[in-house]
Amino acid sequence: MEGKIKCRSDHLQLHITFNCGQCYRWNAQPDGSWIGVFHHCVWTVKHENDYLLYKVNGNYKRALTESNNLKDILPKYLKATNMPEGNNAGDNILIDCLLWDYFRMFEDLGEHYIRWSKCDPNFREKSDKFYGLRMLKQDSEEILFTFICSSNTTIKRITGMVEKLCSLYGDKISEVNGNSYYDFPDVSKLANSSVLKELELAKFGYRAAYIVNSASKIMQMGGKDWFQKLNSLTYEEAKSEMIKLPGIGKKVADCICLMGLDHLNAIPVDTHVFQISKQYIPELMHKKTVNDSIYKRIGDHFRNLFGHHAGWAHVVLFCADLKIHKRTNNNVSEIRK
Repeated sequence: MEGKIKCRSDHLQLHITFNCGQCYRWNAQPDGSWIGVFHHCVWTVKHENDYLLYKVNGNYKRALTESNNLKDILPKYLKATNMPEGNNAGDNILIDCLLWDYFRMFEDLGEHYIRWSKCDPNFREKSDKFYGLRMLKQDSEEILFTFICSSNTTIKRITGMVEKLCSLYGDKISEVNGNSYYDFPDVSKLANSSVLKELELAKFGYRAAYIVNSASKIMQMGGKDWFQKLNSLTYEEAKSEMIKLPGIGKKVADCICLMGLDHLNAIPVDTHVFQISKQYIPELMHKKTVNDSIYKRIGDHFRNLFGHHAGWAHVVLFCADLKIHKRTNNNVSEIRK
């Protein structure tokens, strides 16, 4: 299935959105498109002339059936696109809704950037280049295990480990351009006793035990039901619940809250964010490590500065600090309208 949704060029930058540390399953293609996996399908997306073009491979009927909030998304999408609410929603429109929701198109990113820029001159300076970064609405189960893989390693290695989990234990979705794509595995498969040895052989290191032990504990607490409960908790409750799992500390828990649980006020504090925070909190300048008190102070500072969507704003600052983006010179303010 193919289609397109209207999206101004300054409201979504795919390169920045997919390379800001929030997702690891999107790959750039020579023609300027990107291929990735979500909602049990393989998606090819490309931005052209204020439209986001897409192609879906795989069982999109399953994606539509299993989307829990499609009935809530549809009226918002119809209103945003000026379609009559009584419109007979065929599969194409419903697929549009999934993509529209995934990129949080219901959020007025222009208004967010204006507000954040008024709060912070540093953000205003960074926003000229890093405009159009959207926080994705991702599956909490996938994000939890993805960020268990993320501790003390590189983006390239995280990507490799996530893809290995999928190819070893996930269901094959489709082949696109000669490459096989797999769904993220169910937590029950990761709890299997044979997984530990297999992941150790696949060079997951100590993360192998974290993955298997966390999966086993989640299964003991209800499996899929536990994830449903997690999605219903407040930010502090969800964070406290996840820290009970092996391999999840404050930072990883905050990553999962921000990237997979819609808690856009979560502030994961890693080395990059710690260094950035020194520009805002001068007394941290001579601090070399982050203890619990400093961690909380940094998070509270950005929440007080940027408000409810502080986690989103802080990802823009984080993204600007990454070497991959410092090497590029594109100034996206030139395409603002």
